[in-house]
Amino acid sequence: NDTQNITLRFPETQVPNTETNYYCMTFDLPSDDEYHLIADRPYIDNAEVMHHMLVYGCEGADDPPVIETPIPCGMAGQDGCRTLIALWTVGHSGTCLQPNTGFKFGKGVFTRVKIEVHWNNPEERSDYTDSSGMTLYYTNQLRDYNSATLMIGQQRLYIPPLTPTVSIEGYCNQDCSKDFFTTPIYVVNAVNHMHYLGKSGKVELFRNGQVVSTLTNDEVYNYDSPVQNIWNPPIQISPGDELKTTCVYNSQYR
Repeated sequence: NDTQNITLRFPETQVPNTETNYYCMTFDLPSDDEYHLIADRPYIDNAEVMHHMLVYGCEGADDPPVIETPIPCGMAGQDGCRTLIALWTVGHSGTCLQPNTGFKFGKGVFTRVKIEVHWNNPEERSDYTDSSGMTLYYTNQLRDYNSATLMIGQQRLYIPPLTPTVSIEGYCNQDCSKDFFTTPIYVVNAVNHMHYLGKSGKVELFRNGQVVSTLTNDEVYNYDSPVQNIWNPPIQISPGDELKTTCVYNSQYR
């Protein structure tokens, strides 16, 4: 078995006594060879506060940041670390990629990653600590295809209070998809992500003005039980195709 693993964890860190906190720290990966990341598994130290966790590769950064202890940071990839290679959210036990794919890292690619955690502390308690992290499984036996993560949808939302149904749509039109990639890509896994106001959601693939596939379709969305849509064979998306994201929210109690 040529698979190796490395566990990246925060040191035990005080969780601030505020509801929403994003903290980041960087780690170095092996740099002696080219590798494919083929699986990941979360290490959750404090489930009372862990909301989600993202691992970003510092790909293409001339001077990737060095963050030796956890510090407050903004959500989503920043500081040149924007290549999402692993993630965890409530209800998710880890990822094992399809046998012919992997996220490439190592020599000539990137060797530093940044872990971003979101701590949710609605009671604003001051006695919480956390040292969560991620175990990454990798191999130097490179697979046929390089994996990547495409995040689409809306980042700035207006959801009025006390409203049972609020539908918000986002589009990646023909020009958008041509900007993202110049050759076809193949979707092997798709998942919706909203927070507790989420009611339903779906992502549709359009070609020549017609729906050709529905990548996700949560008629009843449950944040605590995310639905992994595994596609085998993969779904092809070509430059010039369009993607429509529809998110429906329920704020009647907020």
